[in-house]
Amino acid sequence: MRRAATETTRLKPLRCVCGTIIDESGEVVSRADVVILKDGTEIATVETGKNGKFSFQAIKPGSYDLQARAFGFRVFSAPIVVANPAKKCRQRLEIVMVGGLETCLEVRVVNRPVR
Repeated sequence: MRRAATETTRLKPLRCVCGTIIDESGEVVSRADVVILKDGTEIATVETGKNGKFSFQAIKPGSYDLQARAFGFRVFSAPIVVANPAKKCRQRLEIVMVGGLETCLEVRVVNRPVR
């Protein structure tokens, strides 16, 4: 089941920020930039690999904005909260990127072990 993230809807607090970026057909999106912002300032950026995966290390507790950008896709943006940070991700995000020029707001948490 897909869960839409909007300005008023937040994901449950995360312990680790990691996951996979896919397109609407379920194919991975490689070379996407995934960014964490604090009060509009970029504090960390990673690029997805060929497998579409991303992971951030040592994100301090707090409220952030998570963005993902990839050529040919809408920008993904959602607020996140990091609480009780963990070194190992046990839950990962799955961000569904949509083609086009507008903002993409679709994200879901996948309760599968991270590999």
